[in-house]
Amino acid sequence: MNRSRLVPFLTLGVTFVLFITMIIVLFKVSSLSEKVQKNHSTMADSLSDQKNSQDDVKAVLMKMASDLNETRSVLFLPPGQYSFDGETEDTEAELNNLPFFLGVDTILEQKNRTEEMIAFNSFISSDGFHTLIRDLAFTLQEETDAAYLLIKQEQPYGEVFLDELGSISLSALNGKTLSLEAFDERAERFLKQMDLDMSNHYKKHEEMVLSLGELLKKQDLQEFLKTRGLSPVFPEKTETRTEGYLKARDGRIVLRFSVNKKSNLFTLAEMDVDTLDTFERLLRRSIETLDVRTAEEMRIDQGKQRILDLRQDAGFITYLEEKGLSLSQEAREDNDYFYYDLQQDDGTVVGSFAVQKMIGEIYLMDEDDVPIASLKRQEASGEDEKKN
Repeated sequence: MNRSRLVPFLTLGVTFVLFITMIIVLFKVSSLSEKVQKNHSTMADSLSDQKNSQDDVKAVLMKMASDLNETRSVLFLPPGQYSFDGETEDTEAELNNLPFFLGVDTILEQKNRTEEMIAFNSFISSDGFHTLIRDLAFTLQEETDAAYLLIKQEQPYGEVFLDELGSISLSALNGKTLSLEAFDERAERFLKQMDLDMSNHYKKHEEMVLSLGELLKKQDLQEFLKTRGLSPVFPEKTETRTEGYLKARDGRIVLRFSVNKKSNLFTLAEMDVDTLDTFERLLRRSIETLDVRTAEEMRIDQGKQRILDLRQDAGFITYLEEKGLSLSQEAREDNDYFYYDLQQDDGTVVGSFAVQKMIGEIYLMDEDDVPIASLKRQEASGEDEKKN
């Protein structure tokens, strides 16, 4: 069979191969495109994924071009020239231009913020707002450029501010809020109601403070506090509460209590209650369980307890027995020390562990109650020997 008769068959074959190849390419491009759409979550990720996908498409097309050139060589046709660089360059340009995309967002955000601040400042400076503030005897206290406290008689009543959504908001201390775009009748009604509500709120607060002060003056409670070595201090006013506390003999604060200005609740040791009767019961119960020892007494008791705990140390008791010694169960004392004697079987005292009354430090004493060394120094010497 000569070459001219083969040409129609070869042409048909090439056409079929090209048709199948195009279907495969379209399928792969479609699959890669779906992969790109599913995986991108941000602009940068999307551009990066598109570049990767296009690189894959480029590899497939380059393989197809190679196959087509093989077919063209069978047909004695010159090889084709194919270029796939344009799309890659476009993707790289998009990645390089990403800061400009973000820059547009920043410009628009700044524009929106500027417009919101203009609206907010217009509200603050409006005649209607200023007239009402003056009539209600409020003063404005700036917190930020987008937030002002509403103060009356040195007490915060509420706040006017620009919220996260860019709306002008009025907020009362009792939790009520109103969002609006400009000063109007709703704003006027809200501020007047806030004035009424918060005036009553602070009136109730002062009544609670007075009732708590009267409670602390009750004779039976005063006597109870005295037996525990405690004295009350009340009231002390802060921005958020009117507070007080109980002091021990050495001046330490052992219990705090208050009336919260925002909630108008009594607070005792971080527990909130709404009635004075409940507060009094909790207060008396707390006074009974308070550790009212002075700091000096605590140090002394810690030292004494450390010595008493030796009686529970089986190894130490055995060691004493091997030395023919025992540790006294009760302490004797003089003006300066509590002594726990080390005694021989016949009752002879060979020395003692003594707790110094002023600072609670433990000393080693000889048989005549003369200090040999402090236990702290003994412990330090032991640590040095271990290191050596």
